[in-house]
Amino acid sequence: MPVYDQFPLAPFLDYLKFEKRYSKHTLLSYQNDLEQFAAYLASQFDSPALKAITPTLVRSWPFALTATMITTGKFILIAIV
Repeated sequence: MPVYDQFPLAPFLDYLKFEKRYSKHTLLSYQNDLEQFAAYLASQFDSPALKAITPTLVRSWPFALTATMITTGKFILIAIV
């Protein structure tokens, strides 16, 4: 279930699927990334409106991911806090 219902992901994913003909694996990756980003926005910025998301907010996400990586052997676990 999407964390952030404000973002209409389905039309975008349908566009990628039907117009761009992306593979199911690529679509799943896009969906996972977008849902993780939405969870990050919800937890760190109190779910800002879509129009309020600035390039600075977008650029802050990879830094937050890097700061929360925990390496365990071959696996990297990412926790969004």
